[in-house]
Amino acid sequence: MSRFVDDPQRRAPRDSGRVDGARATWSNHSVITLLLVLSCSSSDPRLLAVDAGMSVHSCGLDGDGEVVCWGMAPAGEVPVGPFTAISAGQVHTCALRPEGQLACWGATDYGMSSPPEGAFLSVSVGYHFACAVSLDRRLACWGYDDHGQGRPPTGAFSSVSTGTTHACARGTDGAVTCWGQADDGRTGALEGPPWPERPISRRGPYLQVAAGFKHSCALRTDGTVDCWGRSTLGRTTPPPGKFQDLAAGYQFTCGLRQDGSIACWGGGDKGQLEPPGGVFVSLSAGDYHACALGQDGVAECWGWDLMGQSSPD
Repeated sequence: MSRFVDDPQRRAPRDSGRVDGARATWSNHSVITLLLVLSCSSSDPRLLAVDAGMSVHSCGLDGDGEVVCWGMAPAGEVPVGPFTAISAGQVHTCALRPEGQLACWGATDYGMSSPPEGAFLSVSVGYHFACAVSLDRRLACWGYDDHGQGRPPTGAFSSVSTGTTHACARGTDGAVTCWGQADDGRTGALEGPPWPERPISRRGPYLQVAAGFKHSCALRTDGTVDCWGRSTLGRTTPPPGKFQDLAAGYQFTCGLRQDGSIACWGGGDKGQLEPPGGVFVSLSAGDYHACALGQDGVAECWGWDLMGQSSPD
């Protein structure tokens, strides 16, 4: 999953994915693909962007805009950059070139690594699908579409965030619209079960939205957080205070406070609720781990580290 603040100068990627070993836990659908252990890290630890993938891997962009990854990721030839943004999913990853073109690699099932042509402002990779915002502010999605997650609403949008089987986007008017699988109210639907699988809008106004596993959270214009969907483990109960960035993971959410510190809430049995201290400029949440980019450009990750996905060094 990935989330973007509506700021073209700050296109840090989003949050996503659930894998236990090589078996996905976010869906009953599986994709068989070769997994490779990655150690493609730059000698310079400073990054332009970092994204905690939905799988047991994470990726970032080095100072030259080239892709660097750590942990275990789907097989596939990593394209040569430079790139301005990156979003890592469960079995595929996408990155945005300076001219706005998309490049995706990894699993090819359901067309998930075949993005549309054209120029885009941002990209967010979910479980087996991805969505992007085009230069003319329209949404485009591709890949798996078992719950309508690949059929975005029409309208003008500034950012998009993909979860497991649903996605949410912020409209240019500040409203948030979610679509795809609606169980537990993750799209904001108030009636159910059965839950209506149609686009649901919340007026806000909001600055940003983050789609997780069975929940979603959005950042109000006053800096407070609004969450909806499955409420178990406290994932939809944010702490008080004002935030500037959000990232929704499997059963947890993290927020970047206005002073640059991080707070996380929800399920935390693998340390994902224990962020490092310091001042950060962006963050992303994945399966059971999360990553943030410090003011100095150094990435720090925390939580589950089975395959080194939380060890960017």
